[in-house]
Amino acid sequence: MSANPAEFLGIQIPTLALGVSLLSFSAAAFSLGWQIVKHVLDGGRVRVYLNAGILSENSIVVNDTGKWDTPYPFDGGPPSANIEVAQLVIENPGRSSITIYNPALDISGVKEGHYSVGPSTFEFDADDTISTKSLFRLEPYSRVTYLLDYWRVIPSLRGEAAGGTIRLRGMVRVAGRRKPQKSSRRRAWKIPNEAWSSRAGATEVDAYTVMWRELYREYRTSGASRVDEGEVSFGRLQMILHRARMALTEMPDVDQLEEVLKSSSDTLRIPQPYFGWIAFNMHRALKSHEPHLAAWIREGSSVATPRPEVPESDD
Repeated sequence: MSANPAEFLGIQIPTLALGVSLLSFSAAAFSLGWQIVKHVLDGGRVRVYLNAGILSENSIVVNDTGKWDTPYPFDGGPPSANIEVAQLVIENPGRSSITIYNPALDISGVKEGHYSVGPSTFEFDADDTISTKSLFRLEPYSRVTYLLDYWRVIPSLRGEAAGGTIRLRGMVRVAGRRKPQKSSRRRAWKIPNEAWSSRAGATEVDAYTVMWRELYREYRTSGASRVDEGEVSFGRLQMILHRARMALTEMPDVDQLEEVLKSSSDTLRIPQPYFGWIAFNMHRALKSHEPHLAAWIREGSSVATPRPEVPESDD
């Protein structure tokens, strides 16, 4: 005759012991998992977003859906002084500070392979989160934004894109981590080889806008100090460029472009910056955009020509 195992509250002791062991194991596993999650949450983390933007001197329009094509807010008026940029947003939602460096664009879909490139960056005084520093200390629950001149690198990739499309994602490196952090793969920009603007439905661009972008690049990057020192303000540069644009009735060569800029500067009695290199870049940009440039003489506008010099009297 065999004896039944001892029972407690109607449950056999071995079964009860097994249940208690399982509960203890589950509690230990939960505690370990929570410690790991807490460590991740308490540490520095990075989120990266890439948005298309249109930057002018006084405002910036951003398509914060992450899509590349952007509704254009400046149609219906005179040609606007603006430049298309990539807005790279980097956030730290963690509880510890982190150091980020080398904000860039991750490029794929090209024949030469998969790589990254860091275009020139711009400032914008109306937003204090925008930086041009490639090395940045990001505090907990804070963000930093970069405005990247991505159209400066796109032309060099044309013809290399496999399938005729270049793919761009935002990217930044984090000190102490081997792999870079990137923006959403699902929202990667797909830029066709023939694309020339992120403007949704754009069919043309005015020469003034093309020329202004080259002037802006010159004075917001390598030549920014000249504006900061008050040599020539952006408002006065726009006056020079507007008058020069109105004096042009057809595609100029480099010498003609430099001459009309100098003439406009002299006529307006504005201290003359150096226009040689700027004129070269403007001409190159105009030739690149020639297939979709708006008419040189706009309907209903008059052509402004520099006033002839009046010889001084001997009296």
